[in-house]
Amino acid sequence: MEQSSKTRGGVLRISTANFAALIEVYNKYKDLDLIIGPLYGKMEIRTPDGTKLIYHKTVYDFESLKIVLEENDFENIRYYDWRKTIHKDYDDQSQAYIPHMNKEKGILIMLNIEANKKR
Repeated sequence: MEQSSKTRGGVLRISTANFAALIEVYNKYKDLDLIIGPLYGKMEIRTPDGTKLIYHKTVYDFESLKIVLEENDFENIRYYDWRKTIHKDYDDQSQAYIPHMNKEKGILIMLNIEANKKR
């Protein structure tokens, strides 16, 4: 049986830097170093050839990401709370706060979005 490349009905969960939250962090702390990494995606990775830097090329807020998802046949686009997910016990990017690891009083800097693939 051939499987379609356009699977319907799945759920997509995305966690990416939240531009609005990064602006909030900058306005509160006036420290560009706090947001440069998440803003540009600057991250060190280890490769067989040594440490390299990688970057992403864009940043989103809820509305801009919603438009991209809708253009790609997703619906019911909504925020998700990492505390209510199957991966809540894994310290991943969906739990990134400023100040670092202050999950009670810090600012969540990630845009955590779920969407359903149209059927």
